[in-house]
Amino acid sequence: MTVIRSRVTGPATDHLFTIEECRAQCEVVPIDVDSDGEGTHPDDDLLLAYLDAAVEAAENFLGLSLAVRTYEAALDAFPCDEISIVLPDAPFVDVLSLTYGSGSSDAGALDVGIDYTVDDFGQFAKLVPVGKWPRGAKNIRIAYVAGYLADSDTPGVPAAIRQAVMLTLGSWYRDREDTSVGQRFALPNGAESLLRPLRVRLGMA
Repeated sequence: MTVIRSRVTGPATDHLFTIEECRAQCEVVPIDVDSDGEGTHPDDDLLLAYLDAAVEAAENFLGLSLAVRTYEAALDAFPCDEISIVLPDAPFVDVLSLTYGSGSSDAGALDVGIDYTVDDFGQFAKLVPVGKWPRGAKNIRIAYVAGYLADSDTPGVPAAIRQAVMLTLGSWYRDREDTSVGQRFALPNGAESLLRPLRVRLGMA
C-alpha cells in the first residue's frame, strides 16, 4: 500500500481578510493619531492573530486549504501501474515539481522518465500516469500549491466559509477568556453549522 503524507512548505501568501474587514466585524474604530488619513488601532496585531487562528481552525475542520500555500507530498513508492496519485490538499492550484530517486542515497531527478497528466476536475487533484509509473523508484516528492485563489477567473473562498471565519474572529475577540475547560479556540456553533456542509476531511463525523 502506498502511503501519501503531506506538509506545508511555504507560508500563506496573504491574510484571508484585510485589517479593515476585521475591524468592521469586531466594531473596532481605528484612530488617526498622526492626521495622515490612515487610522490604526492598538488591537490590529491581535485581530490579525485571531484571524489567522480562525482560518487555521476552519481549515482543520474542513480538510481544505483556505489560504494559498505550498505543500510537499511524500510517497515511499509509486502506486502500481496506472493507479493515480491523489494529492491530499485541496483546492488544487498547480504542481510545481515531481522528484524521485532510484535508491535511498539517490538525490532524485526532476520529472525524468515520468509523463503524467493532472486531473483536477474533482475536489482533490489526481496525477494520472501516461502509461505506467516507474518501478523501483524511491523517495517520491511532489511539490504543489493549494488554496483558494481570488482573481477574475476563480470565485475565491466560498461565502459560507468567509462568514464562518468572521463569526469565529468576532467571537474570540469578544470573549477572550475560556468559560469552561476545553473551550479555547472552539468554533462557535454558528460557524460550525456554516462549515459542516462543506467538510471534506475523511474519517470525521
